[in-house]
Amino acid sequence: MNKERDNDLFGSQLNQILILLQTVQCQIKRISTFQDQTYQWNTKHHQYLQNVLKSFNKINAIFNTKEGNFNDSNNNQSNDNKIIKNQTFHQKIISVYDPLNPFSQELQYLVMQIDKDLFDELEEESIIIIYPFILKWFKEENPIQIVVALVLLWEISLKFHYLGKKFKDINKKLLVCLNIIESKGIINNLHCQGVFPFSEEEYIKLKSFLE
Repeated sequence: MNKERDNDLFGSQLNQILILLQTVQCQIKRISTFQDQTYQWNTKHHQYLQNVLKSFNKINAIFNTKEGNFNDSNNNQSNDNKIIKNQTFHQKIISVYDPLNPFSQELQYLVMQIDKDLFDELEEESIIIIYPFILKWFKEENPIQIVVALVLLWEISLKFHYLGKKFKDINKKLLVCLNIIESKGIINNLHCQGVFPFSEEEYIKLKSFLE
């Protein structure tokens, strides 16, 4: 009688152990799957961030295109007169900016030279000056300039997010232009060419900054 009871108890304990083992195996499998997904997401996110940095680093090449090639002798002479050595990029933007000609070739030439380090030198006043260029480049629908504009917009949304209210009116226009660009397949083409600098989540976040 006692032996049968012991066997029943052992069998019950064995079943509990098997159930626990199955539960642990399922949990391990879920953790492994989660780790794989997390690693893949982090890797993909890192790649997108690298694309953003690459986009910034390639901006200097843009002014070699037909639309951005403002490097003539007159511009160089004028820039030499206005820009003093050892100025920050913010100070250079301020010194070149002409309120009567806010989209001057001199200023656009200067903005086209921006990279990540130069962007970090910008301040609120210089951001306000160059922000309209983003709308200008969206309207011109040049793919290279659109990438530059998107990267600038992304960096501004991170570092100067508090300016969203100040840019409320222009942001509405930017969002309209961005929707037009999407409808024309330009964004999709940038994706296909591997030069679109954001993940889907980041792009949604960027658009929410404009809303």
